[in-house]
Amino acid sequence: MKKILSMLTMPLLFIGLNSSSCKHEVDPIRIKIKNNSNSAVYYALSYSYPDTALNRIEVIPHNKGNTSSKINANDSDLITTGILGISPITQMFIFDANTIEHTPWDSIVKHNMVLKRYQLTESDVRKANWTITYP
Repeated sequence: MKKILSMLTMPLLFIGLNSSSCKHEVDPIRIKIKNNSNSAVYYALSYSYPDTALNRIEVIPHNKGNTSSKINANDSDLITTGILGISPITQMFIFDANTIEHTPWDSIVKHNMVLKRYQLTESDVRKANWTITYP
């Protein structure tokens, strides 16, 4: 009887442990990024906090294939991301569009040519009604 009970318990234990394994699934959220300035900007998200170095990200100008990171003056962009569920603090960097489009990335990194850095938690974005506004 003990052998039969043991044989039945092992598969159930395995199924229970397997179903609670550390699969890190993140529900995506929608965030509105508003550019209230008079010039176009690029944004980039990073979850490498507390490392705030720019060498972990790269912003690609829209004319080279990445249109989602540029926001024209007095415009907004709606993004869907799971990044806030990956890291407790997510960073967002804002760059001048002219700088991104005309300056090599290594120079931008070397001279720290960032207009604004945000350090965001999911709570911060929720309190701001899922909207991040620059400036």
